[in-house]
Formats: sequence, C-alpha cells, structure tokens
Amino acid sequence: MAMEWAEAQRNTRKRRCRIPASDGTTRVCRDRSCYGCPMASEDHITSETVSLDAIMENSNKKAAIGDVTSAEAMKNLEEEEFIAFLEQHYPKCAKVYKKDKVGFTTAEIADSLGLSDRMIRYYKNKIDELHKQFAAE
Repeated sequence: MAMEWAEAQRNTRKRRCRIPASDGTTRVCRDRSCYGCPMASEDHITSETVSLDAIMENSNKKAAIGDVTSAEAMKNLEEEEFIAFLEQHYPKCAKVYKKDKVGFTTAEIADSLGLSDRMIRYYKNKIDELHKQFAAE
C-alpha cells in the first residue's frame, strides 16, 4: 500500500510546476491549478520527462539531416585509442602528439621536452605513419 501511495505522489509531483524557492533552488508548486498563478504567464519548469518524439509529433519541425554527433564520437574514441596505443608503445611520440594537438609549435614542443627541432619533426613523421597504419586496421 505504501509503495502505491509513493508512486502516486511521484506521479503527482511530475505534473506540477517547479517554482523558485527562497533559497535560490526550485520547489514543487502546491497549487492544484495554474489559474490565477502569477507564474502562469512564464515558462513553467516541470519534473515530467520530456520525449523528443512527442515534441516532434506536436510540431512541424524536422530533425536535422546533417547530424554528425555519432561520427564525432567515433572520431574521438578512435583518437583516444590511438593516444593509448602511442603511450603504451611510443611514449615520446605520445607526448609530442598531445602537445601538437593542443597547438604547440615545433620549437615549443622541443623546448618543453628538451629535444631538438629535428627530433620533434622525426617524431611527427613517425606519428603520421603510425596514424595511417592505425586507421587502416
């Protein structure tokens, strides 16, 4: 019985508006109706779960065709795997690769790692070769 009552209370709270509280957070509105509520003219924040499908059904907007989120996520994942590969097998190359990705110049990388510019260029060429091999696999 207590579980059913708790579930009913959660469902009631989901449909209620969230209004600003005195401590800066939000609280559940205790009014049963929004009629006459001073907050009724403003956008209400509710705890109810919003479904993107439901929003799309009730509007004339279409989803973006050029969604590249998954492609970007896969690219980031592949880059993380490549960095892990470099750290395990070629630690100096990993350091050079990370600094190069951030935007350091060859001279700045050489100074920070205590190597010559020529050695940094060598590591960059090696990283390019390894990246091509890694991408082919």
